[in-house]
Amino acid sequence: MNRNEKWILLTYIWVQLMTALGGPVALFITTLPGGNKDLQTGIYSFWITLWFFIGSLSTLILLKGAYRSEGKRAMAPLPSLFWSILGVGFVFLAQEIAIFLESLMGIRPGSENTQMILSLIEQSPWMILTGTVFAPILEEIVFRKILFTAFLKRMNVMNAALASSLIFAAAHFEFEHLLLYTSVGLVFAALYQKTGRIMSPIFCHIFMNAIVILARYA
Repeated sequence: MNRNEKWILLTYIWVQLMTALGGPVALFITTLPGGNKDLQTGIYSFWITLWFFIGSLSTLILLKGAYRSEGKRAMAPLPSLFWSILGVGFVFLAQEIAIFLESLMGIRPGSENTQMILSLIEQSPWMILTGTVFAPILEEIVFRKILFTAFLKRMNVMNAALASSLIFAAAHFEFEHLLLYTSVGLVFAALYQKTGRIMSPIFCHIFMNAIVILARYA
């Protein structure tokens, strides 16, 4: 792992810490003299969007020539895009299987993280940018481009995909749905391994999130 990749990991951790502070920051601003508590959700949403924008932009800058370094193993752009679209179906299939298995373990379906984001979008539409652009870019670069690739140097493909996907799942802090998030991460890792292009899981992640949002508000 080179220096820029380490900086990307630190950037991701920093974004997570700053978004966790979003609630207290919004509360503090709205309780200042002249503040309006009705603006608390809007400020919180703007804070999250701002930091995910800064994180994703910083990550893309730090990657520099990483796309060119994907080299000869990278699939041509159009077939890669095809696999991105096809991957959406595999993601939803993996989710359904995971939900079924979780139900057998007595775990209720429904992600609190997803519900929170959808709720914020209802009041602050710019949160759509976080869910459909900034978060997928940042997460796929961190968990697939960096961690999955780093694990591949030390273990076989299956173990590398599982290890990076487990960390991806844990990073969502919904440990009762560890199986659900891990299954999604495995599909994204498979896409990256298949196409050799990080844009493939990024696009798949974007399409998946966009479909979830459209299904809620269509």
